[in-house]
Amino acid sequence: MGVEHPCADLDGTWKQAPARSERASVGISAMRRAVGLSAMNNLHRPRMVVRPSLTRAFSGASASSLRLPASQLPKALAAFHEAFPVHVRKPVEYRDLDVYNHVNNACYFAYFEEARVRGWRAKDDGAASWSVEAKGIAPVLQDTWCNFRVPIGLYDVVHIGLRVEGVQPERASFEHRYCVWSEDHDQVAAQGGATIVLCDFDRGGRRAQGLTPSAMDRWL
Repeated sequence: MGVEHPCADLDGTWKQAPARSERASVGISAMRRAVGLSAMNNLHRPRMVVRPSLTRAFSGASASSLRLPASQLPKALAAFHEAFPVHVRKPVEYRDLDVYNHVNNACYFAYFEEARVRGWRAKDDGAASWSVEAKGIAPVLQDTWCNFRVPIGLYDVVHIGLRVEGVQPERASFEHRYCVWSEDHDQVAAQGGATIVLCDFDRGGRRAQGLTPSAMDRWL
């Protein structure tokens, strides 16, 4: 007994296999009948998902209106340190660079984070085991921004400065002002900011209520 070929009719005569496009068309038609034409169309329709929390966070002032004008930026490193009580000195590493051999834009936000954490750790006398935990009153980053002034390259050394502004106990929030000083350029290479909200993780992580300035002092 011979083996039946998939391209042979029942009477044994040879038949032409359908072209790939025809098979695809038949398959799509079957899927359309199975799931419905409108549902199938929706599979190919691009959709944009907008997260309301993000649109609310950045619905206020733009970065261009928050940045300091050039006339108000420090003109010397000593003035920079005086203007920003928290400052971290950090050499640029090869991994920080992008394809243009400049510090990648995203690294500036890591610089801000390092200054932020160093400042909070210093408030606890530099405890080696210091960390932020999701319990009690703890800070949450609501939004952040950066304005880039000059490119920073390899072998440069940067100073990341931080100071606290805009403390609002009634809203359990405050602002951070950041500046990045380049030793090679001998000027401010970038500036940025962030809004920090204190949340009560004993109440499900909601914005803390009724905080006094002294209760906020640990994070300022």
